[in-house]
Amino acid sequence: MSRPLYCLTIAAFLISGLCPKWLDEAFGADKEAESARIKARTENFAKALESGDAAKVAALWTDEGEYVRDTMTIRGRKELETAYGKFFEDRPNLKVTVESDNIRFLAPNTAIEEGRFLIKKGKDESGTTGYSILYVKNEGEWSIALLKEQEDRPHLKDLTWILGTWKAEGNGTKVETTYKWDHSKAFLRMEYTSTSDEGTTTGSQMIGLDPLTGLPRSWTFSGNGGFGEGLWVRDGKKWIVRASSRQPDGAEMTATNILTPVDKNNFTWQSTDRKLDGEALPDTDVVKVHRAKSSE
Repeated sequence: MSRPLYCLTIAAFLISGLCPKWLDEAFGADKEAESARIKARTENFAKALESGDAAKVAALWTDEGEYVRDTMTIRGRKELETAYGKFFEDRPNLKVTVESDNIRFLAPNTAIEEGRFLIKKGKDESGTTGYSILYVKNEGEWSIALLKEQEDRPHLKDLTWILGTWKAEGNGTKVETTYKWDHSKAFLRMEYTSTSDEGTTTGSQMIGLDPLTGLPRSWTFSGNGGFGEGLWVRDGKKWIVRASSRQPDGAEMTATNILTPVDKNNFTWQSTDRKLDGEALPDTDVVKVHRAKSSE
């Protein structure tokens, strides 16, 4: 079966990523208003997921709307309602947060929104899903014509919030860290100074993408001779770092470090699941980290 011409046109825009100049001129101030309506529609979709009401979810699609993930395609409002009904059977009490990245208009009544869903199941974080939604407007209402979801794999650009100089004090230690791009922009480079009653320690860290896993990985080198590495995984807005290191005396340290952004100038850090040569150690306190001011 051949696809309608408008689908081919949309596909061309998807590939090019362009928004023609005439669209901007045609929309004017309406573009911002329509973008807000689309974002509100996606928020309604998230609330429908939280309600566990498959009919309410399916009602947000066009009659022949499609859901695509990997090799699975579900087409048609009735089929979508059935699929979501099964989905909700073992997923009660979902909490869904929407992070919208951008909206592109392909025509006055056609737009694409891209972003991610942060999904919690009960008290546990279930993960993050990237989405691309093709919206069409009919009789004044934006409806989902196509929802494509994919695993939201983190990239170094997702860590750019940490660029800059930060200060923290906790557990008897003062720490100052500075993150910046290296000259190639293939890595993030961090320099740190840690001061406590035992003295001052300096060190550095490089963060890059592991070519085998596609996930961020860090390599840390301490001025006292220790070194380590960590695998970074995003869990909603948090970053979980599975870290292992070799201490200057040869002891092996493992830990799970958790970085949680609060706003653009603050985040928290905590080290949990700590073991020294296999012996469990207590978790650290939650440390508040703030962006250093120019006067500091």
